[in-house]
Amino acid sequence: MDAVSMASSTHFTVVNGMGGQQQIPKSGFCTRGHQITILILSMSFVFLIGIIAAVFLLEMRARDMPK
Repeated sequence: MDAVSMASSTHFTVVNGMGGQQQIPKSGFCTRGHQITILILSMSFVFLIGIIAAVFLLEMRARDMPK
């Protein structure tokens, strides 16, 4: 190995850190990755309940109308 290769190897070891990236373990139900999923699912559920309620109310109103 020549001096340039050794210096380059040492530089990238120092820049990138020893042993790679240290990841902090995620815990809990609402981690950052799942917040959007939970938001989309809950809003979809609320929208679905609203549509079902609107259809139900329109059906009740249609039954009360004279023919």
